[in-house]
Amino acid sequence: MQRLILVHIFLLITCVSYSQDDDAISIIDAIKDTVSGQKAQIDALNEFALKRVKTNKQLVEKVSEEALHLSQEIEYQEGEADAFYNIGYTCVFGPYPKAINNLTRAYDLYVSLKDTLSQANTLLSLALVYDGMEDVPKAIQTARTGLELAERIGHKKTISRAQTNISTFYHHVDNLDSALYHGRIALKLKEEIGDEFGTLLIRLNLGVIMANYDSLLDEGLVYLHAARKSTDEPYMTNDIVSNLAYAYARKKDFKMAQIYLDSAQLGTDSIANEYTERGLYRIAWEMYYELGNYEKALEYLQQEFELDKQLRGLEVQEKYEVLQLEYENEKNQNQILKLQNEQAETKFRYTIAVVLVFYFLLVAGLIYILMRFKVRNARLKEVELRNQLEQKNKELTSYALNFVQKNDLIANIRSQVNDLKSKADKDSIKDLNQINRIIDDSFRADKEWSNFKLRFEEVHTDFFQRLSDKYPDLSNAEVRLCALIKLNMNMKEASQVLGISPDSVKTARYRIRKKMDLPTDVNLTSVINSI
Repeated sequence: MQRLILVHIFLLITCVSYSQDDDAISIIDAIKDTVSGQKAQIDALNEFALKRVKTNKQLVEKVSEEALHLSQEIEYQEGEADAFYNIGYTCVFGPYPKAINNLTRAYDLYVSLKDTLSQANTLLSLALVYDGMEDVPKAIQTARTGLELAERIGHKKTISRAQTNISTFYHHVDNLDSALYHGRIALKLKEEIGDEFGTLLIRLNLGVIMANYDSLLDEGLVYLHAARKSTDEPYMTNDIVSNLAYAYARKKDFKMAQIYLDSAQLGTDSIANEYTERGLYRIAWEMYYELGNYEKALEYLQQEFELDKQLRGLEVQEKYEVLQLEYENEKNQNQILKLQNEQAETKFRYTIAVVLVFYFLLVAGLIYILMRFKVRNARLKEVELRNQLEQKNKELTSYALNFVQKNDLIANIRSQVNDLKSKADKDSIKDLNQINRIIDDSFRADKEWSNFKLRFEEVHTDFFQRLSDKYPDLSNAEVRLCALIKLNMNMKEASQVLGISPDSVKTARYRIRKKMDLPTDVNLTSVINSI
């Protein structure tokens, strides 16, 4: 992707003292003074930006923009493509519209240049953007295309990067087998090529994946500790320590979890990363809940909730900007098509025969454009409705999980009140009975389910009626599970909502299949989604 420039250029640049705008100007001037020839200067600017793309976003953008400007002046496609890539990569974790725009332009240029390696790396960076936007299927598809390109040319480093990304994406959709399969391939490749930082990353990824499964928890801790010993970099260290806290909390070793949690919180204060902070709040409230410290658990849960609202607002805004960008691109394409038609019309005015031919072509073209416009509008409408349905499903899922957590908390409080009654005097018992009545008023699972059912019917109209008409033998509990399956909840989430074990959920799903008389090759979720 980048052409090599003499090392002494960068030794000179590192001696320049800089502070944001001034440092970019100083670096650009230093490269121009040191390197002769415009293409060589552009290559040097792009290589400098690439080496710092993960450490100084503003500096990289300014240097890359200068490289882009110079490349466009002399029509130097290689330099232009590299500059677009560097700018896009700085935005991989947001803002997403800017990342997609620049990386897509870089990819198109690399295709025209037949630069297969750069095409592969650009697709892998785009896959990270789609993953950040929570479009995991698109992220996996894009990363697999990048993997195929890397395998075609046998580039092990890029192959290992693709395997790492695909492993992470499968973990995000709870596909454990695929996540571990691709992760172990990536680890083997990175160890073979001596990629220390890449080895660190994949150990961290494997540790995070395994920490979520009891049978692999100890192996996951081994990977996390190995990753911790491999780096002192603040961001990476804090990420690893946070996951160690989570893993030990899952292991019920709350003493070690508290040690790593305190260390991670100190690191987060110095780094100021909101996403890391949100993760720590979740680890903290889950741990304190397990310890029975419900006051602290509620405090951290509230902090996570507030920060989550703020971050989701930013994510929604960025997704809107991506859609706006795609809409503007389509408008530009239509405008180009219109200009081309006007030029064609001018050329065909010289003879009657050509005018008639053009007339019929224009009519056909207009009809075609109109039909495409209608189809495009219909697709946009479909996407909008699908997004609205997905958002409402997420709200329903969140509502269900929240009232389960609330009822669990209230149940624990009621248990503690009853314990106090056994030790209290008569006057205190009266007060405690009053508290119990208040708790009983709040602890109404049937009312919560009725509220959930009303919300559910707003999104999936007449679902329960159609389900009962088609399968009248289903019990109330089985109908509730069908509603949760309709929301795409996995067995773990459904067990939390219904207050039963995952194994019980699995058994209930089997009973439902039996009552529905479904063949073994028919998917239960597909059947319920079709109702």
